[in-house]
Amino acid sequence: MLQDMAETQAQNSPDWQEALERIQQVRESGDTRLDLSSLDIPTLPDEITSLARQLTTLELRFCENLSSLQGVQSLRRLTSLNLTWCESLTILTEIESLTQLSELNLRGCDNLTSLSGIESLTQLTELNLSRSENLTSLTELNSLKQLTGLNLSRCENLTNLSGIESLQQLTELDLSWCENLTSLAGIESLHLLTQLNLSWCENLTSLSGIESLQQLTKLDLTDCNGLNDLESIQHLQQLTELDLSYCEKLTSLKGIESLQQLTELTLNGCSNLTSLQGLESLQQLVRLWLDDCKNLNDFEAIYQLEQLGNLSLEQLRFTDVNRFKCFQNLEVLYLNDNKLKDISPLSHLPNLQQLYLKNNAIQDVAQFRQFRQLEDIQLSGNPFARQYNLQLPSSSGDFLDNDLDTIQNLLFRLDDIRADIHLPAKVLFLGNHAAGKSSLVHYLQRGELSEQKDSTHILDIQPYQLDKPASGKKPGKRASTSRLPDALFYDFGGQDYYHGIYRVFMSQQAITYLLWHEESNHNRLEQDSCQRPNRHFTLNYWLGYWHHAHRDYQTLTTDVTKKTPAPTAVEPSQETNESPLVLIQTRADQTKACPIANTPATNQHFISLRAHENSRLQQTGLDYLQAQLDALIQDNQKTVPGATWYGEFLKKILKKHRLSPKNHWKSDAVQNWINDYKPTEPDRALRERHLKTEFSQLHEQGLVLYYPNINPDKVWLNPMAFAHYVHHKVLQQDQIEQDKGQVPESAFNSYDPDILKVLEQEKVIFLHQHGQPKYIIPNYLPLVNEDSAEYRLLTFGIQESFSFNLWFKNYLPLGLINQLICHFGNLPDDKKFWRDQLLFTLGRNHQPEGRTPSQVLIKLKFDDQLQVQVYLSNPDPEQRLLHTRYIYYVISSLYWDLKPCESISDFEPYYQEFQRTGQILLSQEQLQDSKGSQSRKSEHKSEIDSQKTAEFQRIYHAPPADLLISLNGRDFITATQLSRLKDETRLPSVQFSGEPSSGQKLIAVAPFSPFTHRRLHRMLKVFISYSHDDIDARRELQKYLINLERDGLIDIWQDGMINTGDDWHQSITGALEQADVVIMLVSQSFIASSYVHQVEMPKAMTLKEEGKAQIFPILLSQCDYQHWSIIPESVRTHITSGSGQQANSVPMGRFQFFPMNEEEQRLTPINRWQYPEDAWTQVANRLRALSKPA
Repeated sequence: MLQDMAETQAQNSPDWQEALERIQQVRESGDTRLDLSSLDIPTLPDEITSLARQLTTLELRFCENLSSLQGVQSLRRLTSLNLTWCESLTILTEIESLTQLSELNLRGCDNLTSLSGIESLTQLTELNLSRSENLTSLTELNSLKQLTGLNLSRCENLTNLSGIESLQQLTELDLSWCENLTSLAGIESLHLLTQLNLSWCENLTSLSGIESLQQLTKLDLTDCNGLNDLESIQHLQQLTELDLSYCEKLTSLKGIESLQQLTELTLNGCSNLTSLQGLESLQQLVRLWLDDCKNLNDFEAIYQLEQLGNLSLEQLRFTDVNRFKCFQNLEVLYLNDNKLKDISPLSHLPNLQQLYLKNNAIQDVAQFRQFRQLEDIQLSGNPFARQYNLQLPSSSGDFLDNDLDTIQNLLFRLDDIRADIHLPAKVLFLGNHAAGKSSLVHYLQRGELSEQKDSTHILDIQPYQLDKPASGKKPGKRASTSRLPDALFYDFGGQDYYHGIYRVFMSQQAITYLLWHEESNHNRLEQDSCQRPNRHFTLNYWLGYWHHAHRDYQTLTTDVTKKTPAPTAVEPSQETNESPLVLIQTRADQTKACPIANTPATNQHFISLRAHENSRLQQTGLDYLQAQLDALIQDNQKTVPGATWYGEFLKKILKKHRLSPKNHWKSDAVQNWINDYKPTEPDRALRERHLKTEFSQLHEQGLVLYYPNINPDKVWLNPMAFAHYVHHKVLQQDQIEQDKGQVPESAFNSYDPDILKVLEQEKVIFLHQHGQPKYIIPNYLPLVNEDSAEYRLLTFGIQESFSFNLWFKNYLPLGLINQLICHFGNLPDDKKFWRDQLLFTLGRNHQPEGRTPSQVLIKLKFDDQLQVQVYLSNPDPEQRLLHTRYIYYVISSLYWDLKPCESISDFEPYYQEFQRTGQILLSQEQLQDSKGSQSRKSEHKSEIDSQKTAEFQRIYHAPPADLLISLNGRDFITATQLSRLKDETRLPSVQFSGEPSSGQKLIAVAPFSPFTHRRLHRMLKVFISYSHDDIDARRELQKYLINLERDGLIDIWQDGMINTGDDWHQSITGALEQADVVIMLVSQSFIASSYVHQVEMPKAMTLKEEGKAQIFPILLSQCDYQHWSIIPESVRTHITSGSGQQANSVPMGRFQFFPMNEEEQRLTPINRWQYPEDAWTQVANRLRALSKPA
């Protein structure tokens, strides 16, 4: 009856119905392939047997709860069966009748306890057993004589290859990441082997036997610590591909000269390799990688390899490439992270198409003129980029960036140099509303203080000249119109509803003046000068913003092919040091000067900007401030060679900035500026192409607004006028506020559609198309009033479903709520938006019918502490976990300015793959697009989606350093600690005050699984069931479990812990219901106990059947346990007859008991062991294994 109830429950699930529909579709179409992947089904529907005559391929990937293959035995025509990540499978006996099977994939079936049944599959040619954690022996594969491909990757408990010698048809064998493999004995029999992967087999101390594999063509020995020399592989003369990366004991390549057929050789990270002697003999070599061979100084051998087509020499301190002229066949060259200045010799390589030169010392750009055949070049991190004020992307992907257009445009405008051009420095003024930014800019320009200076709204861009004034005049003045200004001042409005617009104008290469004063140095809601509610932020917040903008906050340095990428905080980059920060405390005449310790600021000033209070001392302070500003401008101003026409072009652009913002907001046609861009060039199309590249660069510098993805033929030359128009016309304050930040789409019909698209792209507005289309303007939404009747009605019940709290000690990105509204606004159903909260439904789309969606409330709290609070209401625990994980991912993506996956169905496959492998693989479509590309460094890397992997590494390996996470709003753990967890089950908590909890309170980490990629260890609640006649055995057991308790892996309950006066029955049953593991100390006294038989065991059986707990029977002494049956508590109430009891009772003899005598391979009671401590230790080790994360 219990089984019937479970089956009925499964058959009512949405996934079960989906499975039936797919079976019916295949039956009706006559297709030979059935895909039930990712469905939550415990067994296969009986209807699958109707496909017995037609089915040849069955896909069951990611059916994580599939525990039985009953029914598959009827599919005798199957030739391919994919069971990847069917983690609940424990046996395979049902497949033994599938004798036509040629392909079987069991990757990730890590709970398989036996391969029994597989021996019948004698036609198998391809078998994947990767990540089979319980695989310790290959003896069960002996009969698979036709096997040609075998994948044993990450079988971590495999220590030897005994039995593999019978698989003599093998041509491909993958043993990568078999970390406990110590011997290759038996491999010498595999004479047909052509591909062998032994990468990351760290404990493999000998390669004995490999020398017999004379047919090998591809061999991967990455991170093989047992490789001291090449003696064992030098006779493998058919090798064409060899990977010796990170073989750190390898000091020479002696013997490699015999591998004459090699076409591809990888030696990355061979840090003790000192010589390449022998390499010169490999005249068939076309691909060679030598990255990060730190002790390699002699490269003479590579200059003999004139046939090379792909060469990588990163992180090798190269300063000279004159000898590279010999590589006449070279097509792809990696020279990132060297010390090169002169790369002109590379221009003599006629076939060079892709050149990677990031982070070198290149200053002279003229040498790039000689490279006419290049298709792809990467140049970020070179001095010339800063010298010419170029914004070059520096992402980690191989193909994500191409700087070719940018460098060609630079050369285009440098073709007819006749003068030096002094480019203006960029000076940003940031801080809270009314901090004094506009007053300071007014003083610096006019040399006088003004009491009537209005606050800036959105943005004011002003030119600044360094001309020294005549004697007796005030310092500083506006820039003249005769030449370019020395600096441009960007005065940003401090109101929080403008923060979303800041991102349009920010860049790293700028001088930043951060103004603050004590009265507004808090995270608090107050009225601005227009009596609008506005939030102030602390100085720490603004410092956090500066760090975030310059990304020296925490930089991820990782190689996606390395074993365990780890986040590392790095020193500020050179570019950061060249982007000075100055702190200014205003109103210093009213409050005490407060120097700030441990900041990256170049200097700190304490000034007053009130004209009537300006004392001589205060004036001296202002003079010093301006003198330092002038010096910083001179230091950061760039003087570049340029044609006269280019200087005139820039002056004409900047002249547009001086026009009235009220009347000059319209865009210009790019066509109208072609005649101003190198007028002497007769090719108009060429000028237009370079002009568009130039506008992209000027956009990055904040001088124009240009969005080629929206309209490549349109540019806004006066950003301040654009911002003024948006603020006063498109987002007209009174009307927008009257509409409460939600405007009918028709109200914007009269505006330029491209302006609306720009505002959408910059997350200033969002078109909500569900129901009546309307534009949402997040910065103008009303602040929430949680005391209102409407709010209480809308959020009724949700606020009782607290999910998690993110506490950012210092900084939250500007406009995060805008981005959240724009992201989740695409979801169906009605939503409610506020400026600081968002209410919506998640999970209505992209999931099987019947799955419960979640009601979600996200709050941004800008009080004394910066918080994101998430409330999520869903009765389905699985859905709640899924949705919590996705929401955290989205928030983290937006924090790092990444583009999150649009839906849960897009995100989950990426997350699952990243959690399992630390990488994200390219889709089949992406692989097809990149097929045949030579710029990838290896076939292994070509399968990796570098961009997505880097994004997930940023989110999960390197969370913000100031982020803490709580599940109850009181006890927080740091996200950084969570990202670095190994075996811990608890972490110290931090209270909201920021101080450690009293008594260093430790909290379990398992519930924090939605916020990490790691598989967290869960502290198991262990219930010990025993007879009081066996109390000594219980005490002995607890002695052996003490280390598991100390390590935080288990929490033991036994009836000796019942306090005086407690209801002992309620205490026992309550502890049982919470148990993850029920240990049974089985003896005849235990079996004879009425309470054990009638209460404890029935409840334990029910918990096991429901999947809530595991049972762990330990045989203390010989007894009649094989004839002992239990009726689970869950079915007892449905049974009235004796025959019903017998039919539904569970025989205890069917369960695995402990301890096992390993020598005799049979169960032996503890009292029969010669050394009982061996038995108890086995029990403790088994329980430790149970505590590992799934």
